[in-house]
Amino acid sequence: MVRNAHIRRFRNQWQWRLTKRVMRVRTPSTTLVNPDGFAFSDSEKAESLAGSLGTQFQSVTDHSVLTVIEMVDVALKSYFLTPDSDLN
Repeated sequence: MVRNAHIRRFRNQWQWRLTKRVMRVRTPSTTLVNPDGFAFSDSEKAESLAGSLGTQFQSVTDHSVLTVIEMVDVALKSYFLTPDSDLN
């Protein structure tokens, strides 16, 4: 009897998993809009996203910005090297 109950439980779990898998509604992949129109395939989406990120994030070449970054870096280093008693 215990064996039959175990088999019944296994069948119920198997049927439930199969039903869930069959009844699952898959979320369609969204489309992206690129300059050429819509990107439907994964490769088109990847190229569109890479192009967008490439235009958004450019390396810093402006020397005034580099100078400010360097000044902030020096200030942070001196702040963290200062003993706590000197901060008050």
